[in-house]
Amino acid sequence: MSHFYIISLDPAKLRDYSALTVIRVQQEEKNVYQIVFLKREQNLPYPQIVEWSKKVYLNPKWRDRTKQEPIFLLDAGGVGTA
Repeated sequence: MSHFYIISLDPAKLRDYSALTVIRVQQEEKNVYQIVFLKREQNLPYPQIVEWSKKVYLNPKWRDRTKQEPIFLLDAGGVGTA
């Protein structure tokens, strides 16, 4: 059975939290999704969010026994400032 990873980033706008998640997708008859990493960081400027995301994306752990690069998803929309 094969698997791959999805890395998802929801960047913060002001003082709220940025969230970074890694999901392992086990390809079976029906795909099985498992959160294997989840972290929130508060008050990070955008350059630090980029570096944090890059570090997680480049981690060799997300390429174990698979040659497929992780899929990176970025939340570009959202509720915004209330």
